[in-house]
Amino acid sequence: CQAAGVRGYPTIKWYGGGSGGSGEDYGGARTADAFEGFVASRARPPPPEPAQLTSPGALARTCLSPATRLCLIAFLPALADTTASDRRVALETLTAAAAPFAGRPYAWAWAAAGDHPPLEAAVGVGGYGWPALVAVVPPTKKPGGGDDATTPAKVAHLKGAFDADGLRSFIEGARTGRVGAAPVAGELRVEAEVAEWDGKDAADGGAGGGDDEFSLADLGLA
Repeated sequence: CQAAGVRGYPTIKWYGGGSGGSGEDYGGARTADAFEGFVASRARPPPPEPAQLTSPGALARTCLSPATRLCLIAFLPALADTTASDRRVALETLTAAAAPFAGRPYAWAWAAAGDHPPLEAAVGVGGYGWPALVAVVPPTKKPGGGDDATTPAKVAHLKGAFDADGLRSFIEGARTGRVGAAPVAGELRVEAEVAEWDGKDAADGGAGGGDDEFSLADLGLA
């Protein structure tokens, strides 16, 4: 109490990022509403929910927003090659990895493999399997360079496992410059409009689903 400067009771203090070893004194009203407001103003923002890139506008609102300093894009297997359950797990993994970076000027997005070939080509994914994750530093205007003068966008690729630890390590490395980045191969763009995922498997049952292409009875296996 002496170290924290407590001189009377009850004393309420907040200990959080930047509050220091002595904490921050609470000086508001002693009511539930006042406590809630105080905590809400200081608590970590909720983890962002990755946005599906369904259209050119979705890309503009996420990666190409003037407020975005780093954009993380996950490319997940098409539903023809996976299940809804596996896709949900991948999205939950990405959300969990994003949680420690909540409140930072980062954007979080995802797309299904094959939905946006121009974007895949620009960031260099598709040749090493799915799911894939890239960290994109969007193009920015050069100070005093005129409207057309911009620094080129750069991209870094996740090389490790697509799991919570691997993603957090990659994101931390990308944002601090410890992960090597290369110029984007062309313009960051989305041309097609795709339907928002409804959370279900593909209409034909997805990976491992649907009817057999032949009768097992014909092979004597029924």
